[in-house]
Amino acid sequence: MRIGKSSEEVMQARKARRAIGGLVCVLTLAASSIAVGQTVDYEEASRYVSTVGNRKLIDVPTAASLPRGSFDLNFQVNAGGALTAATNVGLSEFLMVGFSYGANGVFSQDNPSYNPNVEFSVKWRLTEESRTAPGLALGFTSQGSGPYLDSFNRSTYKPKGFYGVFSKGIAITGYAWELHGGANYSIETADNVAQTDQGVNFFGGLSTELRNNLRFAVEYDFALDDNRSGAPFGRGRGYLNAVLKWVYADNLQIEFTARDLLSNRREAESFERGLRIVYLEYF
Repeated sequence: MRIGKSSEEVMQARKARRAIGGLVCVLTLAASSIAVGQTVDYEEASRYVSTVGNRKLIDVPTAASLPRGSFDLNFQVNAGGALTAATNVGLSEFLMVGFSYGANGVFSQDNPSYNPNVEFSVKWRLTEESRTAPGLALGFTSQGSGPYLDSFNRSTYKPKGFYGVFSKGIAITGYAWELHGGANYSIETADNVAQTDQGVNFFGGLSTELRNNLRFAVEYDFALDDNRSGAPFGRGRGYLNAVLKWVYADNLQIEFTARDLLSNRREAESFERGLRIVYLEYF
């Protein structure tokens, strides 16, 4: 009978607590800056936002949507050479719809394994951001992230499903940041076969400008709806992700993503590296 945890498990748990503690400190500092009135208005904060790729951080959505009469093309390369392609269309200044499809092993020597379904997303921006109030949006997406797991009939990281999110430009030590947060309810179970792991989940993140054409974002998904099943899903640490975004042109952005920095997935030996390209165009 197993009595205690191994030294490796103890070290992993300590690393997870330190990482989560650091993120909590950052979010607390951001909230404090709002409380003392160090906010920046929407026009000032938007100087640091690239229109080409500000609809989500890594996997966490923001309250931003596409301009009316525009569309984007997204290509995400994940672990194992998996590729997900998506397009979104701005039907109005407040309504955006999109479709996506993916396959495993596209960038490998193996034959590609195609996902069973075309996925759908929609976002309705409720309010625009102001000096005193955040921007708000409601949405739905059936597209998860990471390679598709045929044996479990789901993506590695569950889709957000139904969600609500806020976004607010803030000032921390004189620099413009964006604070994002919200809640979601995924329509997927833990493995889509036998086990049920559903419920309300929460997420949040921060993004900022490093240089004129370089942005950084970090996000944390509590993954409360994906932590009760067995391998290869969550251990209960949540998902800490980061991304470096290079705005190559006004309508082209290249992103270097790092998912699962806490090694929350039971089978993960390291964090997942990925690449995303976002292209924006107008009709």
